Amino acid sequence: MKHMQNNEQNSSTKPLKVLVVEDEIIIAINICNSLQKIGYLTEYSNSGEDAIATFSSWNPDIILMDIMLGSGMDGVETAEKIHKTSNVPIIYLTAYSDQATLSRAKITDPFGYLIKPFHGRELFIAIEMAIYKNKSIQGFKDIQQRLFESQKLESIGLLSSGIAHEINNPLMSIINFSILGEEEAIKIENPKMKKYFEVIRIESERISTVVKNLMNYSREDKDFSNWIFIEELVQDSLALFKQLLIRDNISVDFKVEEEALPKIFCNSQKIKQVILNLISSSRSAILENKDSSNKFIRIKCKKINKNNNDFVQIIFENSGIYLPDNDGLDINNLFNHNLQNFSTTELGYYLSMGIIAEHKGTIMSQVENNQTNIIIELPLNSSISQSSNNTAI
Repeated sequence: MKHMQNNEQNSSTKPLKVLVVEDEIIIAINICNSLQKIGYLTEYSNSGEDAIATFSSWNPDIILMDIMLGSGMDGVETAEKIHKTSNVPIIYLTAYSDQATLSRAKITDPFGYLIKPFHGRELFIAIEMAIYKNKSIQGFKDIQQRLFESQKLESIGLLSSGIAHEINNPLMSIINFSILGEEEAIKIENPKMKKYFEVIRIESERISTVVKNLMNYSREDKDFSNWIFIEELVQDSLALFKQLLIRDNISVDFKVEEEALPKIFCNSQKIKQVILNLISSSRSAILENKDSSNKFIRIKCKKINKNNNDFVQIIFENSGIYLPDNDGLDINNLFNHNLQNFSTTELGYYLSMGIIAEHKGTIMSQVENNQTNIIIELPLNSSISQSSNNTAI
């Protein structure tokens, strides 16, 4: 059976939630009363099974777990099951201090032990130290994860540069031979052949431009940071895809919801790469979405203000399912897989998130009603923008 005991909090600080797991009801109530007096919210369970159910519904910040819980699961087994889904700190309460009990409890990585009977002051110190230790551990893990993300971004940059160089060499040969083919077709007065070679040249030059963008992205160059109009980058990027989108019957609508947007200070090559990534991935998603007969890409740019800071907001809408699940793609999920398992869409979005983060901006995605919305916000504040570019490179 589960009982909730809460006291009113006048402080603006959110009180900590403590779950007490104790089969002796009187002891559990006494512990809860002591904790409430010093400002905690409390709830208690008298069995392992009930503790798991309470944990799932209440989501406490810390658990005080009696090791011996009578019938059913004991405290150690209960802690093991909870830790399969959560890193919540657990402090064991026990009347036994023998080595066998402690050794068995160690496998669940507890944040401390309290030997019964204990005083309220001891309980308070144990809880506060466990919360502090848990925050430190999670902060360290976050730093490790960010380092891992940075290393993967660097690896993708190096991989992109290598691929770009490998493509560029044979591509130049194709362009040169297509030019020779055009000239030869003119000499023999064969307009049909000339048209074929012209198409080969134009498409190869388009690929060459994309390759150059890829090489520019992978190269760290401080001189690339400058003041630009975001709409110019969008227009240049759309121009690269114009023929492809026409061929695929995908309509394009680009709208600037201001007469003139201010310039932003950014690495223009990298921001352009983001736009290219999103247009390319949008096109792929639209072609894969067999349920949509209305094929479109809509891009809107406008100035917004958040917390007294100005931003340029770029909204990409398309009639495809851009991300692999309806809840959007969380970048942290990508790091649980090998690079070769990423789809082109995931890689493009992954690279884009890294670039936008460098510029102190945000990118988020939503999938609803067979339509994807990607929203990018970049700061207009010059000190924010320039600082981000200086630290990112």
